[in-house]
This record gives sequence, C-alpha cells and structure tokens, in this order.
Amino acid sequence: FELAYDAFEANGVKVSEVKRITLDAGSQLDRFRSLYRTESGSTPVVSAIGLKQTTGAQKDFAAATASLTIREKVAKSAGNQGLAVVLEPKTLGGEAADKLNHLLLAQLRQVDASVIRHQDPTTGSAAPALPWRGVAGC
Repeated sequence: FELAYDAFEANGVKVSEVKRITLDAGSQLDRFRSLYRTESGSTPVVSAIGLKQTTGAQKDFAAATASLTIREKVAKSAGNQGLAVVLEPKTLGGEAADKLNHLLLAQLRQVDASVIRHQDPTTGSAAPALPWRGVAGC
C-alpha cells in the first residue's frame, strides 16, 4: 500500500514524500520505500535516514552500494534480524551518526530510499548473506 504525505518545508524548499509499504506474505522480507521530491529547480536538501544504535549490533556501511546494514538480536532471545537502508548511490552524501542512530545522508531532489527488514521465521536469525545485496530495485 502507499501513503502520500502533504509537502513540507525543509530549509525553505517544499519536499513531498510517497511511502510504499510492502509486506510480502511468506517472504519474511518487509520493505518500506520512500520517494522524495523537491520543487523543480530548487537546491538539494540533505536528509538523514537511519537505523537505531543497539548494543551488540553488527553494522556495515558500503558507499559503493549506498547501503547501511545492521544485524541485531531481537528482544527476549527471539533470534536475530537484519535491517538495511539502501539509497540510490548518486544521492549518497555520506555516513554519519548521532547519540542514538546510524545514519546515511542523502541529497533530496528526487530520492528513492528503502528500509528493509528480514528475519528467518524458523530460527529467528537474520539470513547469513543479507538478501537485498545485489537485488535489482533494492
């Protein structure tokens, strides 16, 4: 399903967002995809898109694929999950962090950003090889 948000202002530039949420039955892969657009001719707006920092999580940043991936334990010993933020490489402005989050910086002009979550239902573990790496459209 899709959610269309009214335009908001960021540093004097109007930005709109359409979010597509995909919950594929049986795939154990949820996808939250946002398409950001700014006014024609406006200067790019930098946005921070990220994942929360958790104790013991394994983090990987790959500039070539504009991706930030994390493997972390799930509460109450329910296994592990893998999380990722994937951007269009041409929009990547770098990697950053604040006290609570690991962040990717993106220049919003027309940006397609995906946040992906994967969990193996049989073991509760994230797949050893993250399933979105090299997948077209992710």
